[in-house]
Amino acid sequence: MSDSVRKNFLPTLASLALHAGLIGGLYYWENHREPPPKTVEVQIIEAKLVSLKTKVKDAATEDTRKVNKVEVSQAVEKEQDVKAHQEEERKASAEKLQEETEKQAKVTAEKQAKELEKQAQEELSLLRKEQEKVEKKQAEEKAKSEAKAQEEKAKAEEIAKKQEEKRKSDEKEKREKLAERKRQELSQAKVAQERRVKAEQSDEAANSYLAVLKERVERKWNRPPSARNGMSCELRIKLVPTGRIVDVDVVNSSGSDEFDRSAEQAVRAVEKIDELKGMDPDMFERDFREVNILFRPEDLRL
Repeated sequence: MSDSVRKNFLPTLASLALHAGLIGGLYYWENHREPPPKTVEVQIIEAKLVSLKTKVKDAATEDTRKVNKVEVSQAVEKEQDVKAHQEEERKASAEKLQEETEKQAKVTAEKQAKELEKQAQEELSLLRKEQEKVEKKQAEEKAKSEAKAQEEKAKAEEIAKKQEEKRKSDEKEKREKLAERKRQELSQAKVAQERRVKAEQSDEAANSYLAVLKERVERKWNRPPSARNGMSCELRIKLVPTGRIVDVDVVNSSGSDEFDRSAEQAVRAVEKIDELKGMDPDMFERDFREVNILFRPEDLRL
């Protein structure tokens, strides 16, 4: 039972108990009250004393007195009978009145009891209706609360599902990025390896072309008599993709014009290196567009 029903139920129960007590007290008072005091009517008989002037008259009067005495006695008895009859009628009337009063009180008590019972039933019916309303409201609130809880649970599950999907998507994306990075690293490593291999091959090829250039220049170089150990002359040779030497400059002089001039003449005498025609353009631009040659009396270094 809710608090509102409990609060209404206790005052109603107290009201019913109070009405029942009042009816019981009224019924008890009607059945046990003392009857009204009896009223006795007393009739005063007045008697007058008559003086007789003569004894003869007294004798006659004596007879008359006896007769009157009898009559008085008879009147008293008759009056007593009347009083007794009146008393009986009064008693009967009082008993009848008491009976009617008790009957009326009983009827009134029964009527009041029925009214109180009806009122109690109505109040109980109202209490039940109120309780039903409260219970209905509580049921509706409970249903709303459960529905809200279900909705929140569904939302939480949906959020958890989305979070899980996002986590899986992020993990998948991470795996894909990692795989892509590994592929790129492998590709870069492969490219680097290829570049290293190509560079090694290019270096080997370049070295082979340089060896050709060195061998051709050594053939053309005539060391001057003034050449001494420790002397050196560095030249810069400019070539074109056809292998032709187009220019020669002294970068670092040996200090001897004769030594420098002999080195320059040797390079110009080569004129062209046909082997450079088949060289890779990138290699040519990187390694053979300009080439420095160091001339020493002991040997010829590139």
